[in-house]
Amino acid sequence: MNKLKFKTNAKCGGCTSKIDASLKENNIKGEWSFDREGKDIYLIIETDETPDAVKDSIKKAGYTAE
Repeated sequence: MNKLKFKTNAKCGGCTSKIDASLKENNIKGEWSFDREGKDIYLIIETDETPDAVKDSIKKAGYTAE
């Protein structure tokens, strides 16, 4: 499993809930959490999925990831 970290443009708990739902809806397998320290919210995920698959899922929720 790879540990990946993506900076998102999410701003609140509602935003992270939408990303969480999209990850599940798009069958992204793994363990993930959101780091809300500081002004930016990061998605931290341990998965065998490709970084592009995770980014696409975040994009489908209406957010960006880098």
